[in-house]
Amino acid sequence: MFKLKGEGRIKFHLGCDFERDPDGTLFFTPRKFIQKMNDTYKRLFGELPKEYASPLPKGDHPELDDSELLGPDEQSMYLSLIGSLQWLVTLGRFDVQQAVVTMSQFRPAPRKG
Repeated sequence: MFKLKGEGRIKFHLGCDFERDPDGTLFFTPRKFIQKMNDTYKRLFGELPKEYASPLPKGDHPELDDSELLGPDEQSMYLSLIGSLQWLVTLGRFDVQQAVVTMSQFRPAPRKG
C-alpha cells in the first residue's frame, strides 16, 4: 500500500500549477517552474534573462560561432539550462521549442559566443 502525500484536488505536480477556469475546466501552467528557472538564472548570472519577442534573433547562426569552448563548470551550467528548457517545452511552452532544439545541438561542445 502507498501513502499519499496530498489530499483533495491537485494543485501542483512535476513543475506545473493546476487551476480551474471559471467554468470549472482543469488546466495547467508552468508558472512556478518558469519563476524557478528565472531565480536560478539570476543566481548564476546576477541578472534576469533578457526578454525577447522571439527566442532566437533573426539571422542568428550559432553553428557558425567559433568563439572559445566553455570550461567544465560552464558546460555543466549550459547542460542544466538546456535540460530545464527541454522540460519547459514538455510542459507546453512550444513557443521556445525551436530555440531549445537549436541550442541543444551544441551540448557536446558549447561555446561562449
